Amino acid sequence: MINFLSMIVGTIILIFVYLKTWAITLQEHVDFTKKKTYIFIMFMIVSILFINLFITSSLKLILVFLAGIITCSFIFESNLHQKVMTVFFVQMLFVASELIFVYASYY
Repeated sequence: MINFLSMIVGTIILIFVYLKTWAITLQEHVDFTKKKTYIFIMFMIVSILFINLFITSSLKLILVFLAGIITCSFIFESNLHQKVMTVFFVQMLFVASELIFVYASYY
C-alpha cells in the first residue's frame, strides 16, 4: 500500500515537473483556469500510473512519450512540431538525468 501511495505521489510530482519544463521550453504558461488543463493532467497521471503498473520496461518510454505529446498538445498553444520536439527534448533530459544518477550512485 505504501509503495502504491509513493508511486502516486511521485507521478503527481513528475507531471508538474513535466508541465513546468514544457512551459519553460515552449515559453508559454500553463493556464490553470481552464477545465481541460485539469482533465489532461488527470489523463497524464492515470496513464503514467497504468504504464508503470502494467507495461514492460521496453515500452514504457514510448508510451510515456505518447501520453506527453497528447497532454502537451491540448494544454499549450504552440504548433504540433514544437510540442513534439519539446516533449522529446524533455524526455531525453529526464533519461539523461536518470542515467547520471544511476551512474553516480553506482560508484
